[in-house]
Amino acid sequence: MPISYLVDAARCLIDTRLWDSVTMTDLEAALNALYLDPEFNCDYNQLWNISELRAINLSPAAMKLESATPWYARTPNMAIVATPNTYAYGMARMFKTYADLDGRSVRIFRSAQEALGWLDSIKNQFDAEPQSSKMTQ
Repeated sequence: MPISYLVDAARCLIDTRLWDSVTMTDLEAALNALYLDPEFNCDYNQLWNISELRAINLSPAAMKLESATPWYARTPNMAIVATPNTYAYGMARMFKTYADLDGRSVRIFRSAQEALGWLDSIKNQFDAEPQSSKMTQ
């Protein structure tokens, strides 16, 4: 399956990578495996690296449905790595548009380093908040 993920508890991050050609069946299987993983935490930020994705068999309607998956809705922030002017970038823009409509924070980056920098800065801001304000969020 051309999808892998890593749950990084130290960074409060789920790092997912897609490459080559991905089908809806591949995506559903990977997301189900992630959801069932005991390390999974839907409150972790997410990094999706799709810079090596060549094709995904997912209609715009299915993309909208995937972006509205309940555990995505709880994801604080999502960074997507995609090379501009590529198929993957177009898919990332479509996903971001649907996520924006739901009021979620999704940004697209050219490199994993930039994306991780943004996610780490957000995590560090959260970690620096007083404990009482964390409980009210």
